[in-house]
This record gives sequence, structure tokens and C-alpha cells, in this order.
Amino acid sequence: MALRWPRPLMRIIDPANVYFDDRSPHRQPAPIYRGGVVFGPGVPGGSRQATDEEIAQWRRQPREEAETPPVTAADRREIAQAVRDLIATGAAAITLGRFVLQARVVRFWRGDAVLEVDHAGGGRALTRIPRTLGPEHADMLTGYLARYPGGS
Repeated sequence: MALRWPRPLMRIIDPANVYFDDRSPHRQPAPIYRGGVVFGPGVPGGSRQATDEEIAQWRRQPREEAETPPVTAADRREIAQAVRDLIATGAAAITLGRFVLQARVVRFWRGDAVLEVDHAGGGRALTRIPRTLGPEHADMLTGYLARYPGGS
């Protein structure tokens, strides 16, 4: 069992971690599955460990690479402007094709900052970033925004 530090102490030691915990969609520990999982409405409890036979069958099937559409020139311009806005003001709105993203930098009095990207459809991504941002961080921010699901 992992040691849990008292929350007031964590707010002092690592406020970014407290921020992550507060926004975690899973407050209860989820079961851990090894090798594969079967889930869906017909599965009691919503999910179960895959059997050895199911895992073997999946491993024999050819893998399909997830197709990600290439980043267009318009997307690159949109991302570049968003990065400039994030560095200057700590917030940016981005439209990538049919996806609308809201990005903001959450800074704490000490430790790391958090880049929070919200998708208009309800998704969210949280990433630790340096507390102070400058032009030298533009490539890092560009990489995070370009890889956001639905963004590229």
C-alpha cells in the first residue's frame, strides 16, 4: 500500500500533484488487468480480465496502426498562435478542424505548473510543465498541443 501524505502537507510540497488528484476522473482504485481486458454492456461489472485464449487470439491478429491525420498548415498556424498566447497570457483558444480546445497554464506558488487542455466535447488533458514559460518552451508546448487527441 502506498504512503499517502496528508493533503495540507502535499499542498506545500507538490501543489501540482494535488491539482491532478482533484481533477482525476477515477477516485476509486480501478482493477488492474494483465495482458488484456474485455469490457462492455454485456460484461458483468463492466469489465473483466481477458482469458489466455482471448489474449492469444488478439496477439495473432495483425495490428492496425491508428491513423492520425497530418497536421495541416492551418493547424500549424493555429497551434503557433496558441503557443504565443500561452506564453504571454497563460490561456489560449484553438480551433483544429472541427475540434475546439481551451488551453490554460495553471501556476502554483512553488513547483511545477500544469498545462490544462479542455476539449469542447468534454475531454481533458493535464500535463506538468515548467512554472515559468518563455520562448525556449515553444517547441515543448507545440508538441503537447499537436498531439492532443483530435488535434492532429
